[in-house]
Amino acid sequence: MPNTIPDQSQIVWRYMSFSRFMWMLQTQRLWLARVDTLDDEWEMALAGAQLVHTLGSHPINKFGDPPPEETPRERAKRIADLWRRTTFVSCWSGFGPESHALWRIYCGPNEGVAIRTTLMDLKKVVPRLDVHRVTYREIGVFRQTPTREELVSVKRTAFEYENEIRVVATEDTQDPTLSRGEFGYEAPFSVGDVIHGVKIHPEADQSFFDTVARAVDQFAPKIRNSVGWSDMRQRPPLLDRK
Repeated sequence: MPNTIPDQSQIVWRYMSFSRFMWMLQTQRLWLARVDTLDDEWEMALAGAQLVHTLGSHPINKFGDPPPEETPRERAKRIADLWRRTTFVSCWSGFGPESHALWRIYCGPNEGVAIRTTLMDLKKVVPRLDVHRVTYREIGVFRQTPTREELVSVKRTAFEYENEIRVVATEDTQDPTLSRGEFGYEAPFSVGDVIHGVKIHPEADQSFFDTVARAVDQFAPKIRNSVGWSDMRQRPPLLDRK
C-alpha cells in the first residue's frame, strides 16, 4: 500500500529513553514494536458498532451444512488477536514544537532524548513500509468491518496530544532488509542521514548531556553538531537559575 500522508516537510519527533537511543545508535536500526506489546490494551481493538457489524456479518449456514467450527465472536477474536501479534509499529509525533507531556511520558523526569527529522526523510529511510497518520476518535464508531490498516491507525481521543504518525509493518511486508525478533521488527535506519536534531531532556544535568554527545560522536559523528538542549530548558529573562 503506498504512503499517503501529505506535507512531506512536516517535522516529526521521537521521544525515547537513553537506552533505546543508544540501541538505535549502535545498531543503526529502527525498532517496530509488536502491537500487542504496547501499553494501551485498546490498540487495534474491535468495539462498539464496528464489533456488532463484524459479528453480524458472519456467513449464515445453509440448511444441511455442517455447523461452523467457531462462533462469530470466536472468529473475530482470533483474527483481532492475530493482527495484534503480526502488526508492528514505530511511533513518532507530528506535533511541531516540543511536548512537555511526551518528555514526561517517554523519557521520565530527567533523562532521555528527542530525535527530530522530517516526514519526507523518515519515509525515505523506510521506503517499503507504510506510514499512517493516527486518527483520534471513539473506537468502533463506524458500523463497518475494518481492515488491518484502519485498526492500526485509530486511537482513543485521550491520546490526541500525541499527534502520532506511525511507521507500520506486518508479517506480509515485502522487505528483505527487515529482521524479526520475538517482540518486533528491526529496520535499517541510518541515523546520520535521517536525524536532523537530538534534543536533551530539559531537566537533565550536564553529565548526561556530555554522555549523549560522546555517544553521538562515536556512532553518528555526522550529527554531532545537531545535539543540543531542549528548548524547554530556557529560563525566563528575570529569573535566576537555581
